Amino acid sequence: MCVHNNEKDTAIQSAMRKHLCEIMLDSRQYGWEKARSFHALILAQMEQGRLTWLDSAGIQYERQRRGYLPSPPREKHAISKYLPPSQEKIELCTFYQADNCPKDTNHNGLKHACSYCFTKLGRTFRHPLVSCNIKKQDEAHASEGQ
Repeated sequence: MCVHNNEKDTAIQSAMRKHLCEIMLDSRQYGWEKARSFHALILAQMEQGRLTWLDSAGIQYERQRRGYLPSPPREKHAISKYLPPSQEKIELCTFYQADNCPKDTNHNGLKHACSYCFTKLGRTFRHPLVSCNIKKQDEAHASEGQ
């Protein structure tokens, strides 16, 4: 039995649990094969010394680079973002949808989030509509069916 008492081990364990949660969310959204492939990619990069469990920015960079959406934030105050639209009024910035908003952050009660993901999933993801991978995938599936 191995007992870890230092802060670094606790941080590593926390990062591993976060990664596991992200994989489970990814499997629901993208399917198990794609989630498992991404996990294998991260482990391979760790074995090569390019990433560590504590390199959350590097892992998130790989997620975005491979076409995954960022995972939802874990902060308690962010939970209200993920309520269905019928339970919370959220107004989205229309300029941000075209990636043309001069503001870098949410402003005047308007959120910078994808309107397609919000309408379809009831969740706010910080990417503009014009670069929404879910919308692109849905459009590709729709065109295949025609």
